[in-house]
Amino acid sequence: MAALTDDANGEGASQPRTGPYSSGRAGGSRRAATAEQHDDEPSLAQLLANQNRLFERMVANSENMGAAMAQQANQAPSKLADVQRTHPPHFSSAADPLAADDWLRDIEIKLNLCRCNL
Repeated sequence: MAALTDDANGEGASQPRTGPYSSGRAGGSRRAATAEQHDDEPSLAQLLANQNRLFERMVANSENMGAAMAQQANQAPSKLADVQRTHPPHFSSAADPLAADDWLRDIEIKLNLCRCNL
């Protein structure tokens, strides 16, 4: 009776084998499902090629961004030069607080002329 219930693996003889080498329906369908999954997955070479393309795009975008920022910096109007062209009054000190107030009003007028908003 032991020969009928035990096989070489210690499993019952009545149980079907379902390993990768079995010819049973369960093992074959698993293998087919696994093969389909592997067909959908990209290969290592494809993954590396995609990664290289992505890296090249990132580098190109970074270079384009730097060039655009440099171009904007060169084309941006200099507000300081505009204000200096209005010849603003100098102020170092004054005993009268109204002199400082007058200077501040003059500076505000010059900044408004140059469209420098505070």
